[in-house]
Amino acid sequence: MQPALKPQTCQCGLYLDLACAGCARPVCPECSHVEITSLDTRHITVSRFCPACAGNPAKNPWGTLYWENARALYT
Repeated sequence: MQPALKPQTCQCGLYLDLACAGCARPVCPECSHVEITSLDTRHITVSRFCPACAGNPAKNPWGTLYWENARALYT
């Protein structure tokens, strides 16, 4: 028989089963930053990042490197 797992909570206190793609900490839909992390248009991958990893280019290159360059094309 396996021991019961302690429910994981986000930093805001919600119980959930989502994890940050950068650090694997629990994160809720309200606190997470959603990024499309795929180059293939037929198979789109969506990842969730905690606020700390969303601004870290080492863990989320899509947020800081890609979108900054793309935004420059349209402004």
